[in-house]
Amino acid sequence: MALVSSRFARTCSAYLRGTALSELDETLHAGGVELCFAEMKDPVKDKLKRFGLFARLGDQAFFATIEEAVSAYRTKYAVG
Repeated sequence: MALVSSRFARTCSAYLRGTALSELDETLHAGGVELCFAEMKDPVKDKLKRFGLFARLGDQAFFATIEEAVSAYRTKYAVG
């Protein structure tokens, strides 16, 4: 799981219309890595929705907090 900060996502979505995030997701996916986001603000999510990236990544890629993301990872991969 690759966790991206909301600041990086905001910068990419605002200036590159999501192209950088889309390419990052493709590259990570090819390597077997799931792209996830934590602590993303609603305005940034709205931009991702407009660019079609939110639907592409799915609800399961977004977490309210870093702790939730880590907990989901630990559960999914049985990490103690």
